[in-house]
Amino acid sequence: KILSENETVHRVGKGTAYYPAEIFLGNGWLTMLYNHYVIVESDVRLLIININSRMIHPTHYAYQMSYEEIKKVSKGLIFSKIMLTRYKGKRRIFNSVKRHIAKDLALFIRERMKSAGKWVENRSYLEYLCPSCFEPLEKGLADCTSCRTEFKLPKKAMLRSLLLPGLGDIYLGHRLLGLLELTFSVVIWIFVLTS
Repeated sequence: KILSENETVHRVGKGTAYYPAEIFLGNGWLTMLYNHYVIVESDVRLLIININSRMIHPTHYAYQMSYEEIKKVSKGLIFSKIMLTRYKGKRRIFNSVKRHIAKDLALFIRERMKSAGKWVENRSYLEYLCPSCFEPLEKGLADCTSCRTEFKLPKKAMLRSLLLPGLGDIYLGHRLLGLLELTFSVVIWIFVLTS
């Protein structure tokens, strides 16, 4: 459903999106359980789709990048990862990519970057895709302009997490992670209040 007519897939890889510094924070290591992404290289664009750890069902985050908006692609020197730096917008880093796959992905992206058109500063590059109909969308919408699917908003998740850690993840659909955070924070509060 996500591929357009005549779009051909050339390479597929899997990576985990997290920052190594997160590991030292309370729930940082838990992000590695649910922040898995499939990186799909087609002849037209790069697709990045959030999946569960068993690669069975796609979940709620889907992105696209045109090859012309990628400024630089690099692999990790020590750890196995791939980094995509764009001319404008957020840099994407995927860790735990198998070394040979990271090398293949990087080579293919570089080839496509050379043959892609030139970066146009004021052109609108729509990065976000609706998880239901895969229509390209502007950032920060509350629902899809095409199929009217309602989205879970990061701001609402943040406010719920500030109220009680774990509520934000439960709202986003990460129930196991949210319950672990919630349980852990309740145990800490009980310990603090009884000490």
